[in-house]
Amino acid sequence: MKLQAYIFRQLLAAFSFAVGAILFIALPGIAASTVHKLPNADAVVLIRYLPLVLQNLVPQVLPICFLLSVVATYGRLAADREWTAIQMAGIQPLKTYLPALAVALLVSGGTYWMLSNQLPTLRRKARDLLVEATSSSIANLAPGRTRLQIGEFYLKGAWRDRDTGVFREVYIHRPEDEGKRAPDIFAESADIRVADNVLFVNMKGTRVVGAEDGAVGEFEDLTIQYPLDDLVQRKGKRSSRAKYIKSSVIREKLASGTVSERLVPSYRYELQARAAFSCAYLLFLGLGVPTGLLLRRGTQLAALAVAMGYGIIYYILSMQVGKDIGLSGDVPPWVGAWSTTLFGLVVSLVLIRKAMRR
Repeated sequence: MKLQAYIFRQLLAAFSFAVGAILFIALPGIAASTVHKLPNADAVVLIRYLPLVLQNLVPQVLPICFLLSVVATYGRLAADREWTAIQMAGIQPLKTYLPALAVALLVSGGTYWMLSNQLPTLRRKARDLLVEATSSSIANLAPGRTRLQIGEFYLKGAWRDRDTGVFREVYIHRPEDEGKRAPDIFAESADIRVADNVLFVNMKGTRVVGAEDGAVGEFEDLTIQYPLDDLVQRKGKRSSRAKYIKSSVIREKLASGTVSERLVPSYRYELQARAAFSCAYLLFLGLGVPTGLLLRRGTQLAALAVAMGYGIIYYILSMQVGKDIGLSGDVPPWVGAWSTTLFGLVVSLVLIRKAMRR
């Protein structure tokens, strides 16, 4: 038990260091990106939005931190000849996996709970805050600003009235409507305001030019309006998307048959993907231990670099290739969700066998 406790402490220390290091490196960039994304939002909105962004990144960051900590811990055991001492003492090498396995199961369960229950709620809150921040940005437009873009909505004025903030000599490009390009709008003036998270654009001296036929319509006064929720995130890609729904609710919807046929594959894939992603810790355990043992010579930079390569390949294959396969309709959704994990486990078994024989 002393050996297990020793490895467990080393692993926790390395894991904590990895989390802190990645957070220290990523936090300034995330903060700068948030400010750039919401340039005119109130400071209060920014302070509320940043923690939501960080929490959304937790399930993606923790597996990499665990992989790095496993490689560092077992690589140090090998470099310091402690691994040789363990073998000479007649201790079964596979028993040294138990501390890492305990940590993997613990964080795996926490990640699955977060992906299934917490993250969908956080994504909804982040989306709502983004709408609130957009509303705040419109209300606090800089006096000299003559352009406004929200999603596919674009407004450009030649200049703005300093006292009223009204845009002059305006061009407006509107979002597509059911896949068809909306008519372009030219106006002598445009006044924008937001009420109840709806953008209102009141125009005078307006010409509406058809995108398809070039037909021109003229209006003395014209008002258009768009829900900010539809502009910030495209219509039809909001509350119905599986990533915004808890796993328990998805299961209930699928069981009751209330989900449209078009959404069923994405709902089934999301359930499987959350489970598969939570098992990434077990995959990284199988890859990390033998990598640390086999690349023990010299510094651990080579082993850590290889570990980062594992992580990058895993994310690319699971989030891109696996998703495309799972949603293609050619195979059951679970095949795409689990293919990367299962393939990685086969590779890890080969590496474990090689490390144990050395």
